[in-house]
Amino acid sequence: MTTNIELDNISYKIKDKKILNNISFKLSYGLHILIGSNGSGKTTLLKLLSTLTSPTSGIYQYNQVSVKKNRQIKKETGFMPQQPNLYLDLTVYQNIMYFGLLKGAKKREIEVKIDLFLESFSILQFKNIKVQNLSGGIQQRVSIIISIINNPKLLILDEPTNNLDEIEREKLYQLLKKLSANAIIVFSTHLIDEAIKYCDKVIVMKDGNISLNESIASMKNLDIKKYF
Repeated sequence: MTTNIELDNISYKIKDKKILNNISFKLSYGLHILIGSNGSGKTTLLKLLSTLTSPTSGIYQYNQVSVKKNRQIKKETGFMPQQPNLYLDLTVYQNIMYFGLLKGAKKREIEVKIDLFLESFSILQFKNIKVQNLSGGIQQRVSIIISIINNPKLLILDEPTNNLDEIEREKLYQLLKKLSANAIIVFSTHLIDEAIKYCDKVIVMKDGNISLNESIASMKNLDIKKYF
């Protein structure tokens, strides 16, 4: 069954300040890029999609069931925050294993994947090194691996290209494109021209609203930045 999500008039506010304004859209399998200027509401929307934040109003459904009643979404979601949220006193291996088990993946399955992912991101040599001794770029790659270790059907990544060089970004785009054949992937980035080549859909946010939600195929000669 193809996974799908639907937001219906979703709003979110802190005290009297509205961060998200009556947002509605549907997504199914594919690679979707979320862009917009700072303060547009991107991070809040990504947290909401991953169920780390609950909307003030509106309905969020995962496979036609409200996320309030759908326990499956937490098991089937991978989330990567903008800043790596790792245990600094644990090794790379220990971090990946801990978060993988937390998501319900089996230890044997994680063991099989760890070396493959570490090697694909060129950091296998850091497997048994404590995270506190690693650069920001390597921590970023570890955080990406953690977000995908449980084979999520819904993968949310907030600025995953931060601290990655051009070669590593290319590897990431290709991996996300491959995974998106069987998952809904939403990621934000400021590297629009570079990332958009791999995406199926573009979502632009402006002042807490969706100003553009279009497939790449329908966007020929469209100036995206005018929607910021």
